[in-house]
Amino acid sequence: MTIFLKGAIIRVKGAEYMGLEAIDRIRREKKMSLKVLAEKSGVPIGTLSKINAGFTKDPKLETIKAIVKALDCKLEDLDAKNSTPAKSESAEMDILLNKFRQLTAKGQDEMLNYLEYIASKERQDNK
Repeated sequence: MTIFLKGAIIRVKGAEYMGLEAIDRIRREKKMSLKVLAEKSGVPIGTLSKINAGFTKDPKLETIKAIVKALDCKLEDLDAKNSTPAKSESAEMDILLNKFRQLTAKGQDEMLNYLEYIASKERQDNK
């Protein structure tokens, strides 16, 4: 199976899934914080944060299954064919991705570090 997380391809023998965006969308729809998802899934909040930020490019299938179970959905619910992001969200992601691609390798590294910093601050705020 191949799982896509924030544009990164995750390989886990079998099918194709739209991972991160769908996981985050479902979590937000259920008004569940990362802290609550960590408690329900047994997946450490640090791991969830890295997956959420796109830094973990190859989470274990068991991790994805635990997250999906805690969200009370199925792996199939993450399928790209079933996932239709809002047009404005999709347009924003396209703009961000295009700007990111225009950066040098050093600029991309700096941007990823900055995003991790912001995500870390938000995690602290959610505690």
